[in-house]
Amino acid sequence: SKLLSFIPGFSTGLPEGFEDTSEENMKKFMCIMESMTAEELDNPQIIKSTRIQRIARGSGTDAREIKQLLRQFNQMKKMMKGMKKGFGRRGGKMPAMPDLSAVMQQDGKAPKKITRGKKR
Repeated sequence: SKLLSFIPGFSTGLPEGFEDTSEENMKKFMCIMESMTAEELDNPQIIKSTRIQRIARGSGTDAREIKQLLRQFNQMKKMMKGMKKGFGRRGGKMPAMPDLSAVMQQDGKAPKKITRGKKR
């Protein structure tokens, strides 16, 4: 969750449904993804019950965990689309970042006020 706080849109915490995404779950998800074919990784919509059973056997997990990973993937995909639409209103660009050259000019001391960069 610390890593997610650095990503725009995640600074307020984990999205709904991701509260139980622990390091152990991430390791489990990696094993699951390693048991998927390249086609399944590129196009998860093709993963139906027979593929879920095969992936579960190959990863040493059960079908419930495969479905959980797919559910979280779909939630993340939906959220990213929403963020993309939000940035689209601003011309598809990220919000302006502060001009950090002022920091460099003060011998490493943080300035009292950091000015925003010019908008194009």
